[in-house]
Amino acid sequence: MQQQARKFLDETIVPTLSKLDMNSEHAALLLLGTVAQESRFYHRTQLGGGPAKGLYQVELLTARDITDRYLKNRHSTRLKFNTAVGLDPNTIWATVPDYFMLTLLQFNDIFGTAIARLKYWMVPEELPKDVPGYAKYWKTYYNTPLGKGTEEEFIENWNKLVVG
Repeated sequence: MQQQARKFLDETIVPTLSKLDMNSEHAALLLLGTVAQESRFYHRTQLGGGPAKGLYQVELLTARDITDRYLKNRHSTRLKFNTAVGLDPNTIWATVPDYFMLTLLQFNDIFGTAIARLKYWMVPEELPKDVPGYAKYWKTYYNTPLGKGTEEEFIENWNKLVVG
């Protein structure tokens, strides 16, 4: 595994997922592939001036949906989420200003990891077990059929940036 990918996996993804109590090998690898595909481990603002931010390229509306709608009625998950990202466990996300949320998305990789994991967590389908499966899952549930990315591109970026 490439050094940058291994470091991000070991220092950001696995600890964050462990604090969320949502860690598994396949969840961690799916998130690693998502970062390789979405930002190439580098871009923190969407190329072309789009609204997505951070290494996971999450849009504010997506983050708001997860924090304000999904976490609102899941007290224990919200507590774990807030603790994982280093904020007061009683934070109610609807009170957090957009500029703060955007800053977290763009520069706080733990927050981005937690948001991306919850986005996948909300999908009722079981996590895939291999790279072609990660690519298909990412395309279907993260990038969506309307997104510009392709499964083939995901696999190329995995091979180049994760495997090396």
